[in-house]
Amino acid sequence: MLSVPALPTPRAQSYLDPLGIPDLDITNHWGITMNALPIMIAIWGVVVTAFVCLMVYRGHLTQHETEQLFLSENTPAFEQEEHEHIVRRVNFIQPFCQGFGGVAALLTIAIVGVYVAQLLPNLRF
Repeated sequence: MLSVPALPTPRAQSYLDPLGIPDLDITNHWGITMNALPIMIAIWGVVVTAFVCLMVYRGHLTQHETEQLFLSENTPAFEQEEHEHIVRRVNFIQPFCQGFGGVAALLTIAIVGVYVAQLLPNLRF
């Protein structure tokens, strides 16, 4: 009887990507390989971009509000209404600025945590 050598069993392999980040691939039950870090970085980029845009818009609005503060008490009613309108708009976007800023901070912490978790198994002390 002829003996056939057993085939080696496949193992999860770890490769370093161009940035030196260990790329630990996870295969789901459909056979598709996934990695969470690139997806998290893409979502983080969208959230940070939205946050920066909101901050620039708020800065633009408050610049106009600051110009309105130097008006005397004898300003016409339309200028008072414009000032109130600017203040309402700034107050309206304030929760969005805080929300996007908080989400960006939490995603930053999560990305650093995932990176460290992927890096630790490959470190030799």
